[in-house]
Amino acid sequence: MLGHTTVAGEHVLLGLLLTPSRPATDALGHLGITLEHILACALPGPCDRQAYECMVVTPQLKQALQLTAAIAERSGNRDADCGHLLAAITETTDALSKELLDALGISTAQLRDAVRVESRGRR
Repeated sequence: MLGHTTVAGEHVLLGLLLTPSRPATDALGHLGITLEHILACALPGPCDRQAYECMVVTPQLKQALQLTAAIAERSGNRDADCGHLLAAITETTDALSKELLDALGISTAQLRDAVRVESRGRR
Protein backbone atom coordinates (compact mmCIF):
# COMPACT_ATOMS: atom_id res chain seq x y z
CA MET A 1 0.00 0.00 0.00
CA LEU A 2 2.89 2.34 -0.76
CA GLY A 3 3.84 2.43 2.91
CA HIS A 4 0.68 4.33 3.89
CA THR A 5 -1.13 3.96 7.16
CA THR A 6 -4.59 3.77 5.60
CA VAL A 7 -6.38 2.17 2.68
CA ALA A 8 -8.41 4.79 0.85
CA GLY A 9 -10.10 5.64 -2.43
CA GLU A 10 -6.85 6.64 -4.09
CA HIS A 11 -5.61 3.09 -3.54
CA VAL A 12 -8.78 1.81 -5.21
CA LEU A 13 -8.08 4.11 -8.17
CA LEU A 14 -4.58 2.63 -8.42
CA GLY A 15 -6.05 -0.87 -8.27
CA LEU A 16 -8.59 -0.09 -10.98
CA LEU A 17 -5.84 1.29 -13.21
CA LEU A 18 -3.87 -1.92 -12.74
CA THR A 19 -6.87 -4.15 -13.56
CA PRO A 20 -6.80 -5.04 -17.25
CA SER A 21 -9.81 -4.61 -19.50
CA ARG A 22 -12.65 -3.60 -17.20
CA PRO A 23 -15.20 -0.88 -18.00
CA ALA A 24 -14.04 1.26 -15.06
CA THR A 25 -10.38 0.85 -16.03
CA ASP A 26 -11.07 1.63 -19.68
CA ALA A 27 -13.22 4.65 -18.72
CA LEU A 28 -10.35 6.09 -16.67
CA GLY A 29 -7.99 5.53 -19.61
CA HIS A 30 -10.31 7.17 -22.12
CA LEU A 31 -10.52 10.19 -19.84
CA GLY A 32 -6.72 10.38 -19.83
CA ILE A 33 -6.22 9.27 -16.23
CA THR A 34 -3.12 7.13 -15.89
CA LEU A 35 -1.37 5.31 -13.09
CA GLU A 36 1.33 7.95 -13.26
CA HIS A 37 -1.20 10.74 -12.69
CA ILE A 38 -2.45 9.17 -9.49
CA LEU A 39 1.03 8.22 -8.26
CA ALA A 40 2.30 11.76 -8.90
CA CYS A 41 -0.36 13.34 -6.70
CA ALA A 42 0.35 14.12 -3.07
CA LEU A 43 -0.54 11.04 -1.06
CA PRO A 44 -0.09 10.61 2.70
CA GLY A 45 3.41 9.90 3.96
CA PRO A 46 4.77 6.46 4.74
CA CYS A 47 4.04 4.52 7.88
CA ASP A 48 6.95 3.83 10.20
CA ARG A 49 5.40 0.69 11.74
CA GLN A 50 4.93 -2.79 10.31
CA ALA A 51 2.46 -2.79 7.41
CA TYR A 52 -0.02 -5.07 9.16
CA GLU A 53 -0.15 -2.65 12.11
CA CYS A 54 -0.91 0.31 9.88
CA MET A 55 -3.73 -0.81 7.62
CA VAL A 56 -6.89 1.08 8.45
CA VAL A 57 -9.71 1.67 5.97
CA THR A 58 -10.57 5.36 5.90
CA PRO A 59 -14.12 6.49 6.70
CA GLN A 60 -14.36 7.86 3.14
CA LEU A 61 -13.57 4.45 1.63
CA LYS A 62 -16.05 2.77 3.99
CA GLN A 63 -18.65 5.29 2.77
CA ALA A 64 -17.75 4.56 -0.86
CA LEU A 65 -18.01 0.80 -0.33
CA GLN A 66 -21.47 1.20 1.19
CA LEU A 67 -22.51 3.55 -1.60
CA THR A 68 -21.30 1.05 -4.23
CA ALA A 69 -24.16 -1.35 -3.48
CA ALA A 70 -26.71 1.47 -3.54
CA ILE A 71 -25.45 2.68 -6.93
CA ALA A 72 -25.64 -0.85 -8.34
CA GLU A 73 -29.19 -1.21 -7.06
CA ARG A 74 -30.22 2.19 -8.49
CA SER A 75 -28.91 1.13 -11.88
CA GLY A 76 -30.91 -2.10 -11.75
CA ASN A 77 -28.04 -4.48 -10.99
CA ARG A 78 -28.05 -7.10 -8.26
CA ASP A 79 -24.27 -7.24 -8.15
CA ALA A 80 -21.89 -4.32 -7.78
CA ASP A 81 -18.85 -4.13 -10.04
CA CYS A 82 -15.79 -1.93 -10.50
CA GLY A 83 -17.83 0.67 -12.38
CA HIS A 84 -20.18 1.06 -9.42
CA LEU A 85 -17.18 1.33 -7.09
CA LEU A 86 -15.62 4.00 -9.29
CA ALA A 87 -18.90 5.96 -9.31
CA ALA A 88 -19.10 5.67 -5.52
CA ILE A 89 -15.58 7.02 -5.11
CA THR A 90 -16.51 10.10 -7.12
CA GLU A 91 -19.59 10.70 -4.96
CA THR A 92 -17.82 10.33 -1.61
CA THR A 93 -17.38 13.60 0.24
CA ASP A 94 -14.02 14.71 1.62
CA ALA A 95 -12.14 11.94 -0.22
CA LEU A 96 -8.66 12.49 -1.64
CA SER A 97 -9.58 10.24 -4.56
CA LYS A 98 -12.35 12.67 -5.57
CA GLU A 99 -9.96 15.59 -5.16
CA LEU A 100 -7.43 13.81 -7.42
CA LEU A 101 -10.03 13.35 -10.14
CA ASP A 102 -11.20 16.95 -9.74
CA ALA A 103 -7.58 18.14 -10.06
CA LEU A 104 -7.29 16.16 -13.30
CA GLY A 105 -10.40 17.97 -14.57
CA ILE A 106 -12.64 14.90 -14.47
CA SER A 107 -16.18 15.45 -13.22
CA THR A 108 -18.42 12.83 -11.66
CA ALA A 109 -20.74 13.06 -14.67
CA GLN A 110 -17.89 12.56 -17.17
CA LEU A 111 -16.64 9.51 -15.32
CA ARG A 112 -20.11 8.02 -14.95
CA ASP A 113 -20.80 8.52 -18.68
CA ALA A 114 -17.46 6.98 -19.64
CA VAL A 115 -18.15 3.91 -17.49
CA ARG A 116 -21.61 3.53 -19.10
CA VAL A 117 -20.09 3.70 -22.58
CA GLU A 118 -17.45 1.12 -21.72
CA SER A 119 -20.01 -1.16 -20.07
CA ARG A 120 -22.31 -1.03 -23.10
CA GLY A 121 -19.41 -1.80 -25.40
CA ARG A 122 -18.85 -5.10 -23.59
CA ARG A 123 -22.41 -6.41 -23.94
